[in-house]
Amino acid sequence: MRKKHIRAWVLIAVTFLIPAAVAQQQPSFEAVLSGRNVFGCVILTFYTPVLEWVSPDRVEDNTAVHMIASAVGQPVFALRSGQIVTLQPDGTHATFATAPSDSFSLAVATTGRVFVVGSGPTLTVFSPAGVQEAAYPLPGSAFSDVLAVASDGCTIYYQNASSISRIDGCTGAVLSNFTAIPALTQLNDIYPLRTGEVLIALGDDVVLYDAAGNVIRTIADIADYGFDPDQFEALQVATTTDEQVLYIAIGDACFNEAFLLRALIRDDARELSRRQIQLNDINGLVVGTASTLDAPTASETALLFLAIALAFGGVFLLRR
Repeated sequence: MRKKHIRAWVLIAVTFLIPAAVAQQQPSFEAVLSGRNVFGCVILTFYTPVLEWVSPDRVEDNTAVHMIASAVGQPVFALRSGQIVTLQPDGTHATFATAPSDSFSLAVATTGRVFVVGSGPTLTVFSPAGVQEAAYPLPGSAFSDVLAVASDGCTIYYQNASSISRIDGCTGAVLSNFTAIPALTQLNDIYPLRTGEVLIALGDDVVLYDAAGNVIRTIADIADYGFDPDQFEALQVATTTDEQVLYIAIGDACFNEAFLLRALIRDDARELSRRQIQLNDINGLVVGTASTLDAPTASETALLFLAIALAFGGVFLLRR
């Protein structure tokens, strides 16, 4: 076989390898939700763009807490039967650390630190290796399971009666309150952004606050998507890593219906898609490393163009 034919077949072979490499870069899931199914079992559901399935990992004890959390570059963590575990889309899990007594809240920093609130209440800090680093008393009263960590990896947001309070999870220093929770409004979720702004799910609204705790604007009102605000609430919020696409888990007051809705944050929260989900009492939402329903990234597009160019080169050499 002539050398030019060998070069041609090598180019064509590489053409098939590049798309495979691009495919491997795709995230393994689009979104993960935790909640209960219609039988009251605590359960996880993983969603992909082409397939929806329920993980076999479930907790039959209805009193068990099964909250999930994650951060950019980190796996999905869950509180599961007295353990902090990492989860995979196939339902397998690995033990990260033993959870403190009566743990009910979980947050994960991009640094890999994990923060857990348990009885006391006490904020317990774990290193990326699963080693307990510190435990700090959490000041305040009337706590909920809403817990979040800012992009600095230390500032912790939590509900304290009718306020959203803050504590430095790296030093234990008590910080000033972030903002007051509006009267007769249910705080459902807190989602800090890299800009320092914070998304907060309050009843049927998703509201954007600045870093000082002042309201910037209402990002999304679920009534604008056709949901009755007397029956439905925005239960959980999360964004893609570029913070351009907002995911909202919406459920009704009786936990009979739930939906996962995608919208553009900076374009008047224009709806992109929705799907009905088979979960009730939703208490956790994690979005994958990128929204695989969006256009491919620039690097992926460049690789695909390279594959096409190599293919044409191979064909040209064969025809000579």
